[in-house]
Amino acid sequence: MSPPIRVLLAEDHPIVRQGLRALLTVGPSFEVVGETGDGSEVVDLALQLDPDVVVLDIELPNRDGLEIISTLTQKRARVRVLVLSIHDEDDYVLQALRCGASGYLLKSVDLEELQVAIRAVTSGYRYLSTRLSDRAITAYADRTAKLTRS
Repeated sequence: MSPPIRVLLAEDHPIVRQGLRALLTVGPSFEVVGETGDGSEVVDLALQLDPDVVVLDIELPNRDGLEIISTLTQKRARVRVLVLSIHDEDDYVLQALRCGASGYLLKSVDLEELQVAIRAVTSGYRYLSTRLSDRAITAYADRTAKLTRS
């Protein structure tokens, strides 16, 4: 059996953070090594605790989420950042990915998709919520169709 995936939770709503912790620690696959609701603590905690993945709400108090992603990926290249957000607008998603996020999940996902996403990003893959992925594939297909008609 492989060691558990080490997770740092960065979410400003305590009930959501507690729920994520409870859901992820039910089995042996994940270990929540730390948590914070303050954006100014995320980078220091990640450097101190060395998680495999940071599950990050992009809107935290005291520090911009995009800045957190950039700093984390510069200081600790091996850590993966999985954004967990209510925002499904393309601008949010693209900015997070451009800053170095490995994945972007909507808070409407279920536990199974969260677990799949964490496993995917820690294995080196990129991950988008199913709804975002469907939208990206449709946009890609539309763009490709336009290019082939030209």
